[in-house]
Formats: sequence, structure tokens, C-alpha cells
Amino acid sequence: MYLKDGDNVEFKVVEGERGPKAVDISPV
Repeated sequence: MYLKDGDNVEFKVVEGERGPKAVDISPV
């Protein structure tokens, strides 16, 4: 799932050992 922030930064929600977390994958 991809979310777009108001700051033109794209985040990807990934599953970690402790549950899903958002990681910065494409700062603009």
C-alpha cells in the first residue's frame, strides 16, 4: 500500500516483525 503525504513524500507500508510500519521510499 502506498500513501502520499502532503509534503510530496511517498511512503510504503511494510510488514515488520512487530507489525506494519511506514518507511520512506521516495522523498521528492
